[in-house]
Amino acid sequence: MACDLNQILKPYEFTTIKLKETKLVYMPKNGTKVSIDELLKELPKKISKLSPATKERRITTLRVFLNWLFEQEFTPKNYALRLPNSVKKVQKIPTYLSFEEVELYFESLLSDYHSSNKDSSTRFSNELLVNLLLYGGGLRVSEASKAKYKDLDKAKRSLLVERKGGKIEWIVLPTKIFELIYFISKSKSDIYLKQEKPLNTRTVYGWVSKRGLLHLQKKIGPHSLRHSFATHLLRSGVNLRSIQELLGHKNISTTEKYTHLDISDVSQSLNIHHPLYNKK
Repeated sequence: MACDLNQILKPYEFTTIKLKETKLVYMPKNGTKVSIDELLKELPKKISKLSPATKERRITTLRVFLNWLFEQEFTPKNYALRLPNSVKKVQKIPTYLSFEEVELYFESLLSDYHSSNKDSSTRFSNELLVNLLLYGGGLRVSEASKAKYKDLDKAKRSLLVERKGGKIEWIVLPTKIFELIYFISKSKSDIYLKQEKPLNTRTVYGWVSKRGLLHLQKKIGPHSLRHSFATHLLRSGVNLRSIQELLGHKNISTTEKYTHLDISDVSQSLNIHHPLYNKK
């Protein structure tokens, strides 16, 4: 929040805030004075080129700040009431892969893994492992990069992960995915799953991006694999509540963005499940 407030004030090069005769006055580096009235008057122009999400964050930050100034009686009136209403956010649908693209993607991963030499073995083992967790388990990149071999439970095909917000919970992996992860992890000592330091998330972003462009001619990132995991489960008939649990979402509303089925999916589902479809 402090960062956003600084971004709002930055164009004016504010260095100090002073109270003068119960009026809040900003003192820029050039020595001129700018009142809150002037700041709010120029605000729409200052934020006009920002994305809806950034606009919303900046306005919210300024609203909190101005509310605080009024509550502390630093200002004679609540200037926050003059701020524009919330900006309507445009819901972005993350990139996801088709079933065929996932097959091509992992074929390239397995090919590099099996053909790797002594010098590149660890690198391609790590890349394969983290991708298996991103798509096979639907993990966030932060979760997949922190995964540990000691947290694998072979009997339950489960992995103990640290979720967003520090929550620790078990996730179940598909049998083939778990077996491959377990086999690679057990046979190699220098993989990241056995290291104290987690895998660098920037490294993972680089791997996924490069492989996506090279083999799919598509710009993707780690979240694209997580999104593909959810999308493919949904299209296979898994209910939204189960997908929420698998993704580790606190609220079902967060999971709802994965329901971007195209019209052909909706039409096919309607024909199969509508009670009048098979009526003669």
